[in-house]
Formats: sequence, C-alpha cells, structure tokens
Amino acid sequence: MKTGSFFTHLYVVLSVVLFCCSCEQTKTDNLFVTCPEESADYVLCDSLEILVPNEGGQYTIWIDSPDSVFMFDPIEWVGMHDFYANENGEAFLCNRINYDKQLNGNLLTIDVKKLQSSTTCTEHFRVYGSVEPNPIVFTGPLVGTVYIKQEGGTVELPEPLHLGESGLSAVNLIKNYLVKQIEAFLELEDYLCKMDDSYRINYQIENLVSEILDQYYIYNGNIRTFLENEASLLNLYGSYYKLYRAMYNSVMVRYWEKIPYYAEQTVSYVSTSQEVLADMEKDLLAALDELDEKEYNSLGDANDFFFVSKDVARALLANVYMLKGDYVGAIPLLQEVIAGGFYQLDVSVEYNQKESKEIIFGLMRTNESSTETSSLIPYITLSDMYLSLAECQYGIGDEKTARETLQQVLDTKKLSLADLNFMEQLKAARKELFFKRGNYFTSIVCDGLDENACSLEEFRTLFPIVKENSNIPRE
Repeated sequence: MKTGSFFTHLYVVLSVVLFCCSCEQTKTDNLFVTCPEESADYVLCDSLEILVPNEGGQYTIWIDSPDSVFMFDPIEWVGMHDFYANENGEAFLCNRINYDKQLNGNLLTIDVKKLQSSTTCTEHFRVYGSVEPNPIVFTGPLVGTVYIKQEGGTVELPEPLHLGESGLSAVNLIKNYLVKQIEAFLELEDYLCKMDDSYRINYQIENLVSEILDQYYIYNGNIRTFLENEASLLNLYGSYYKLYRAMYNSVMVRYWEKIPYYAEQTVSYVSTSQEVLADMEKDLLAALDELDEKEYNSLGDANDFFFVSKDVARALLANVYMLKGDYVGAIPLLQEVIAGGFYQLDVSVEYNQKESKEIIFGLMRTNESSTETSSLIPYITLSDMYLSLAECQYGIGDEKTARETLQQVLDTKKLSLADLNFMEQLKAARKELFFKRGNYFTSIVCDGLDENACSLEEFRTLFPIVKENSNIPRE
C-alpha cells in the first residue's frame, strides 16, 4: 500500500480502511481516511465512497488485501437503461453512472464518464479476494465495497436521438398488438359485411370479440408501463405513446358505443362521445406541438415507425372531430395533410409496400395464413384524406366543393361512378379503396349507410355501433 509518513502510522494504529489524497481530514465513521498525494487516490479495505463531478474523471484505488486475485460483482443494469441510442445504435445511458474498471495487480483504475442526468446518481460494486482464480463463483472474503456518487448536470442528447434496445423492444410490442387488433377488426368486418338474414352470431365472431378486448387490455397496460418508464428517464416521448393510444382507441370507439377505457390507473366503461374522445383530442393536440413536420415511413424499422409525423396526428384528430360531428374543425386538418406535399395520389387502387406514394400510416400483416393479395394494411392514406374532406365539406352544406374533392380521387383512380348521387359515390369509392384494408366498415357506419351495406340489427346487443354522431344530411 502506498502511504505518506503521517498516514502510514495512522493506518497501522487505527486499521482504517480508506484513504483519500485530495483532502486533509480523517473520517473514521465512514471507514475512510485520506492518503498523501504520492499514493493512489484511495485505499480500499472495507468501504469507500468516491465523489465524482458531473463531467466524470479517472480514479485509482489501492486494494489493501493479501489476496492475489480480485473479482467484482457484475454490473447488472436494471430497467430501461438502454431505451435510447445514438445514430450508430450505441446505447445512450441516462440517469445511470457509466464507468469502466481496469485492474493491475492491487491497483484498480475507475474511469467514470460524464453523467447524463440532471440529478445526482449513485452506484456501487463489491470487491472480493481470492488466492486463486475461480471463473464460476466469487471465492474468498469480501474485501470491500466501492460507492460512486456523481453530481447531476446538463443532459447532452446525441443528434439524432434513436431508440436503444429496450426502446426498440417496447415499440415493437406496441406495433405488434396494433397490427393484431386491426387484423382482427378486418376479419370481423368481413363477417359483418357478408351477413344476411340467415347469418347468426357464431363462435368465430365471439372469439374475435374476445381477442380484440384481450389485446386492448394488454395494449393499454403496455402503454402505461412505457409511459412511466420513459418518464423516469428523459421524459421525451410521452406524446408519441399517447398518439398510439389514441390510434388504438380510434378503432374501438367506432365499433362500440362504450368501451373499457383506462383513465389513469382505473378502468371503467364510458361513452365514446364523452371522456374517450375528449382525451383523444387533448393527446393529439399536444402531439401536434411536438411532432416533426416530415414525410413519415411507418413501414421502415422500429425507429422509423415510432417517430410519427404531424400528418398522422392531424389525420387522427380530424377523425375525432368527425366522430363528434365537428366538420368545421376537421376540414383544416385534412387540408393541411393534402397540401403538405409529402404524399401523392396513386393511380392504382392496390397498395404495395414500396411503390405506393400515398401511404401516410401503414402496417404489415402478421397473419401468415392471410389470403389477401397484399401483406400491407394501408391504414391511413391520402385517398382517405380526400374522401374525408369531401364528407366534411358535404356535411357543412358545401356540396359543390365536396363533389370537386371527391372527383379528384375518382379521376386519379379511374373509378366511374357518374350515375350515383354524392353519398352513393362516397360509399362506393370507400368500398373500392378500403374494404378489408383497414377502415371501410367504420367509415360507412359513421356515414349512416350501414343499413344499406350490411344487416346489423342482430348485432346491436353485441355491437352497439355509433350512429348518432353523424350530422351529414341524407339524400
């Protein structure tokens, strides 16, 4: 052990464990004393605390033990420490002390990195001694414990900030449950639109309903967990998670008049026209303030999928306003998406993963047994924005402009619907473009056209579908 003359005698007499070269005082109650400048920074025999500034630093510790081999507790990161990453995929550790250890004989060097936290953090590890190596278990007595206490400071985020391993896992879980829910709704939609007087509720439909509700409970539980975990770190992505919660609820409220809705930590059945829509509106308005104005690619990797654009929030918020009958509120949102220039109407009525230029939000199917020609679910498209805008314009009494808006889609897609009135054209266009692709059934329900498209009365007890929300005049 390296010592100075005064502290050498002090150590022999008192057998105190810790020495620190940077100060002149002795603290026997904490089991450490200072050591002179020519020695190591600290001496460890029992317990040691190292105070580290926010920018970090390098520290040497002399392990005062007759043993020849030393082992350490493995660093076990608990929680979502790697939620974030830089553009190279390297974890951006926050709210956790990041350090490396290097042992040379009895001399241990600790290199503490800058702490990415606004508050003080602590960490510790134990040192064990042994007379011979044992790679399986810690042998010999506990030599001592090293405590590191590091000051908080300014968090310096990498640009751009990406999702780390835990973040990617969290987002992929959200994505998978969203896909499964929409697939289940598409299958349910197929059943409902094929139904006639001889059709009865059967176990397949009952199973689909149970599956949808089970996924809804799990999805909301995951959203709450991710919100809490990320908030305990940097609290950057609350609006993104709330947007995905709104997206999930936007499907539920269009099928059921009341849904099991999570408000804080409780669950209750509430009217879709009240609490759910109000919370969705609040969440989406907050998201609009934080999301980027950009072309969005939901079909890329988890980072691409998670970081949604303002246009996705606008489309969902317009849908909320339409469900509330507020067509005046929906119109400018739809117009902004159309005028943004990030997406273009395609000539084809089919949607392919790489070719379509009008996918605002899409998902890839997970059902391997699907008989669909395309594995892509075009959940929000530019065509949908045009048709919704036409519906809103018609809803406020501007039929001329509504027909002009609808005609842009019909001309681009080469759909000939000239012999039909406006509402019939709108219904036919939606069926051609969206049936079994994500939102056909719910759109005709809100248009008040469901009795003509499907026989739904037998399902009223199972599906109390919202009809009274629409204020569109009927022809």
